[in-house]
Amino acid sequence: DLPGASADVKSALEDVRKRVALLEPGKVDVMARKLQQVSAHLDALLKQRALLGASLPASHAKIGELIEVVERWDTVAQHLPNLVARLQTLQALHQQ
Repeated sequence: DLPGASADVKSALEDVRKRVALLEPGKVDVMARKLQQVSAHLDALLKQRALLGASLPASHAKIGELIEVVERWDTVAQHLPNLVARLQTLQALHQQ
């Protein structure tokens, strides 16, 4: 056993505990609903974009940027339930 390793593990577990405390189930549900709404809006924008063709006018450049942002958050939203479950498991381990 390394003396510093125990402190590092304790520090890491404390950090995980603090992060799990921030992820209240109600907040996660609200975030998931909002992300679903944004995703639906993104789908509508993508359909409009397809109708306009491959090139967007310069005035629609902001829409393209927003679509990219939403696509990134969509990926994060897909992983959020697994992350919350893992953090809750770690919290339960830490409390034992």
